[in-house]
Amino acid sequence: MSEQGQGMLSIELAELLTTLAKARVLAEQADLLAEGNKALAQQTPEWDAYAASKKGAEGLAGQVTDLETTIRGQSLALARLAGKTALPRGVEVVSRMTFEITDRPAATAWAKVNMPLTMTLDAKAFEKAVKALPEPEQQTVPGTFLATNELGQVRISSKLTELYLVMPKDEPPTA
Repeated sequence: MSEQGQGMLSIELAELLTTLAKARVLAEQADLLAEGNKALAQQTPEWDAYAASKKGAEGLAGQVTDLETTIRGQSLALARLAGKTALPRGVEVVSRMTFEITDRPAATAWAKVNMPLTMTLDAKAFEKAVKALPEPEQQTVPGTFLATNELGQVRISSKLTELYLVMPKDEPPTA
């Protein structure tokens, strides 16, 4: 993907984060309104206002979840294409490498030659030893018995409102 394409993806992601921040504020307000209407409805025979505001709050919560899912997917894509530094504020991608031994006898034979103290193969000790190897030496571990997988997890800040929405300190947020 070109730099221009990566920039567009980054801008789109920032816009989604702004929308998510607004949606979170609206969902919180709708939930508070629903609870206020519930208290009123318990004192009167009119439950329609409570039911409508509760349904609205649930719909907004669903939209927040959908936005978060979209942001997570686009953040992973942008991090893979342009690196973690290209991500907008409020989003973080955390990666970790996992190893799976696919052929235990071959792994044991390799470990006995390259790690002489290993008499039997302990998968956790082997994974720890491979992770401890410097990057070029990790490449010498035969892939025929070792599968690697990089897992990425996206963390979205709970403070998006503060990061993307400018609100006066003494006024409550508005829709």
